[in-house]
Amino acid sequence: MRAEYAPRISEKEQETKEFTATVEASERHYAGLSAHLNDLEFKTSEQPEESERLWSDLTHVQQQLEGTESQSITLRRDLEKAEEQKSDAEQRMNECIRGVEEAEHMRKIAERDSKRAIEAAEKSRAEEAAEER
Repeated sequence: MRAEYAPRISEKEQETKEFTATVEASERHYAGLSAHLNDLEFKTSEQPEESERLWSDLTHVQQQLEGTESQSITLRRDLEKAEEQKSDAEQRMNECIRGVEEAEHMRKIAERDSKRAIEAAEKSRAEEAAEER
């Protein structure tokens, strides 16, 4: 049963790693854009002659920042979903393993009981044969 779920769990772990890397990259990009935005705001206040160009740049950076935030939120949701799916797959695998272990236990009990019944029948036949003599 483990072999049946192991590839799926491994796949979910890989997806989790990929989502985590993407989220971290987005957060680094977000931090860079935030720093760039702060630089632009500083330059705008210090250099009135470049004000118009910088305001345009500022607007553009703000739009990029909003897009990055939105993407980061989406990626975090995807990551949470992948982690939940992985957890569900592990839970199903553990339930299957418990079922197999229980079945194995029941099989051993049945084998033991069958062996005892066969031994009892053979003993009974032997006693019956001894009485007939």
